[in-house]
Amino acid sequence: MAIPGFHAEASVRPGPGRYATTRYATTRPAAGPHGGATGERIVPMFTEEERQQRIRCSQRLDSCDQDCQPQLDMGDFFQWQRCHDECNQQYDECMQT
Repeated sequence: MAIPGFHAEASVRPGPGRYATTRYATTRPAAGPHGGATGERIVPMFTEEERQQRIRCSQRLDSCDQDCQPQLDMGDFFQWQRCHDECNQQYDECMQT
C-alpha cells in the first residue's frame, strides 16, 4: 500500500562497479530449519515473580506520576520534572528489590 504523494527511492545511487538496479525482496524469506515449526514451545521472558514485580513497580510509577500531574497543570514544569525524576528513581529502586 502506497502513501499518496510519497515517492521512495534507493538512497545509494549506482556508481562504477555497482549494479544498475536495486533489488528488493518481494516475498517473505523462507523459514529456517527451526523457525516457526508447529509444536515449538514458547518460553516466557520473565518468571511469574519478575512479571508481578514489573506490574507492581509500574503501578507505583503511574500513581506517582499522577501525583505530579497537578504541578504540570499549574505550569510549574521544573517542579514537575523534579517530581517525575523522583518517581523514576523510586521505580528503579523498586525494580532492584
